[in-house]
Amino acid sequence: MALADYYELGFEHVIGVSAKAGENIDMLLELIEEYKAKIVEPIIERDPSIIALAIVGKPNAGKSTLMNYLAKEVVAHVSAKP
Repeated sequence: MALADYYELGFEHVIGVSAKAGENIDMLLELIEEYKAKIVEPIIERDPSIIALAIVGKPNAGKSTLMNYLAKEVVAHVSAKP
């Protein structure tokens, strides 16, 4: 899916990233920091470490790899098999 297609789905911010190649990770992290308070305002009172984030893409596009990278630990199984 092209990035423009995700905008059509109603997402306000769309950033094409590659966890494997490390592309645009810094841009994603900056956006998360910038909007963190707005995104999780109701949740922050319960647990300030929780953020709301959607990682979407085709099967085997690197979503789990990206999630592991952002978490700095293995939180999702990664496999070549969809």
